[in-house]
Amino acid sequence: MTSKSGAKSVAAVAADANVILSAVTGGAALRVFTRGKLKIHTTESTLAEVEEYLPAMAARARLPVEALESQLRMLRLRVWGALSYRRVLPEALRRIGRRDPDDADLLALSIKLRIPVWSNDRDFQDARVRLFTTARLLKVLNPCRRGPRHCPAGPAKRKPPTGWTPAARKFSRVMRVRRARTHPAMAGAAPEAT
Repeated sequence: MTSKSGAKSVAAVAADANVILSAVTGGAALRVFTRGKLKIHTTESTLAEVEEYLPAMAARARLPVEALESQLRMLRLRVWGALSYRRVLPEALRRIGRRDPDDADLLALSIKLRIPVWSNDRDFQDARVRLFTTARLLKVLNPCRRGPRHCPAGPAKRKPPTGWTPAARKFSRVMRVRRARTHPAMAGAAPEAT
């Protein structure tokens, strides 16, 4: 599926440890987890890596480890065991084994489910898989974050409230026309020649 801006929409991703850790500590990745219908998958080995780094992250953030563990449990994650993707693991090792064999499980899950990888790690760049960084994924999930004028669908048209009198509707129309003449860029119209 492609959006009006030309960017392919994303229904699911395979999340790497760095983005999960970012979400647990309240980083930008947390916004991806809180967006509507995106399905986020990961592996047991990736989750074990996250749990290994939690004490260090808690110390750096001056938070109790229990708080980060609680945040981790609240994330919408579908965790897959190695048996689920074992048939494609040799292919994943061929693609990424030299660069970082620890990431082979996540790549195998991505290949098995036919979904992109979500990571801020450069190890996946040469793995022949669709890759999203947190920033790029946020742009795809929310193309209108800079406001309605920057939205690919264009600015939303305002409708007057239904309880308006005909005189109020006419006044609103007149004001829109005046605004369009004095600020043509706001209205999307070309400036009038004088």
